[in-house]
Parts: sequence; structure tokens; C-alpha cells
Amino acid sequence: MSDNIDPVVVFEGPNRAGKTVTSKRLAEALDAVLLVSPPEELAVYRREVARYGPTAALEFYATGNRIVDTKIRTASRSQPVVVDRHYFSTVAVMSVIMGMDLGGLLAEMKAVPDRVYLLTAEMDELERRAALTGEVDLPQNERSLEWTSLRNYRRILKPYSHREIDTTHVDEKGVFEMVLADYRELLRERDKR
Repeated sequence: MSDNIDPVVVFEGPNRAGKTVTSKRLAEALDAVLLVSPPEELAVYRREVARYGPTAALEFYATGNRIVDTKIRTASRSQPVVVDRHYFSTVAVMSVIMGMDLGGLLAEMKAVPDRVYLLTAEMDELERRAALTGEVDLPQNERSLEWTSLRNYRRILKPYSHREIDTTHVDEKGVFEMVLADYRELLRERDKR
């Protein structure tokens, strides 16, 4: 558990698993601060940085994580905090892209979350969701990246309080209700201490 006054939860997982929708709904329901990594002030440069290769992308995402980490520590003093991606995404995905274990970056995280929600879905469902948004079939390299990253997420999350939720056969409302129920349990656990 973190030393935050109010709970901090982070959503992680592959693209189109439901992180953004669920994190927004939870933040609204809790009257929590919603943070996104990379933060808005950096996100506008994401595509530009990608042109410079994986090392530049790693530093871009790591810098975003550091900024969000500082915002978490400030915000959690007065209200709950919900984060859409954080250090875990950077480590899980960039480790695959760069072909090396970047788990050491997790030591930089000062605002350790009280709970991490790893949202997943079967690849066919992720592709169906992509098609609904106008994306075409995922290229093979992105399919491979998603699955290898998922194994990394599971490995690096072991020491952290986390819940994995498969969203394949659950609608947005159902995923939100599962997360909200778990969040309430988290609060009960904290009250017992």
C-alpha cells in the first residue's frame, strides 16, 4: 500500500481493453482526480517523438510518468486519484520494443498505487473493437506486441496490489461495476488498518 492519504488506482493493459472509459467513469463516480500518462502537456508530441525511434520514445514516456507521479503525490493529499496508464505501461511495452528488461524504471515511481487494474481482452475482441472505431485489422507486429506486453504486465505487477479483469465478454457498465465493487473492498481493507 502507498502512503497516500486518499487511494490511488491505475488502469493498465492493451489498447482497446477499456482502460480510458473505465478510468473516466470511476473518476467521475468518486469525484476523483483523473490523470493520464503521458500528461496532456506532453501528449501532443507523441507522434513527433515516435519518429526518433525507441530510445526517444522511452525517454518521452518516462518523462510523462515522472510528471504524472508528481501530480499523483500532490492530488492524493486531498482526494482519490485515478490514473489511465503509468510506469507499468512504459515498462511492459517498451521492454518488448527495445528487447530488454526495463523493470528498473519502476524504482522511480514514488506514488505507488493502492491498486492496479489490468484490463485485458481476447485478441479477436480487441480487433473487433478496433474495427468499430474505424481501425482496420491489427498488423501482425501489433498483435505480437500486445500479447508479449501482456505477459510483461503480469510479471511486473506481481509485487503490486492488482486485479486482472478480462473485458472480452463484459460490457462497459459491467467492467465499471466490477472495478467499483473492488474499489469499495479496497477502502474497507484500508479502514481495517
